[in-house]
Amino acid sequence: RQANAEEASFYQKYLTGTMAEPNRVVDQALWMQCVMSRQEDPEVGRVIEIVYAALGKARVSKPDKDYQLKKKSRLELNEGLLVTNTIAKVLRMFGMPAPEMYRGELATGIEFLQTDPPKLRFGTDVLSGVTDKELAFHVARRMTYFMPPHLVAILYPRESLEGLYLGAASVVDPNYQITTRDDVDPTAKQMLLQAAGETRGVLEKQLTPELRQQLTAVMRSLWKRTPVPELGIWHRAVELTAIHAGV
Repeated sequence: RQANAEEASFYQKYLTGTMAEPNRVVDQALWMQCVMSRQEDPEVGRVIEIVYAALGKARVSKPDKDYQLKKKSRLELNEGLLVTNTIAKVLRMFGMPAPEMYRGELATGIEFLQTDPPKLRFGTDVLSGVTDKELAFHVARRMTYFMPPHLVAILYPRESLEGLYLGAASVVDPNYQITTRDDVDPTAKQMLLQAAGETRGVLEKQLTPELRQQLTAVMRSLWKRTPVPELGIWHRAVELTAIHAGV
């Protein structure tokens, strides 16, 4: 038989009881204590964040047209779907705004779009047929990359991070010795030095006095602990943090 109004109300009340409504924002202290991987150095992240902010139009990115994005495919938080409701809960918990999001008929999972700023595209496999808990894991994992220290990890591959870091280091200390591992071949070393020089040139022009001061302070603090940070470890740790966030 069909449910009466009272029964229907009871059913709807407990239907979405699988994912709890967040009752607080995960602030920086709680994030660092409970979510951030212990291998993720926050000062390295801050350096990368400042570099990303200062690069501006010099950031590596693709135009929207490369992804054939259409307005009718935009995914909005007010659509009342399980996926949009889940996204909204995750964003409230993280205390962050929503990036531009799109549906993708041919997409699978939740894809990063390497535009500037980055966007997300949701495949049909995550728009239906999954629970809110499953969605919450994947959404939280992806949204972690939209936090300012992590945005570079969407747009730049691991091997490009050294050029960004070394360029920033030489801005702070013009006498900074750019060193590479002994096993790096001469061609790769030359490409790294070129990338560092290009980054330095952009930063010298575009760093505001405030950002330059912040970069200098965090870089010198970092150097007191580790003159040459392991960027590969940091890059992998960002993904570990993202998995922690999803869990």
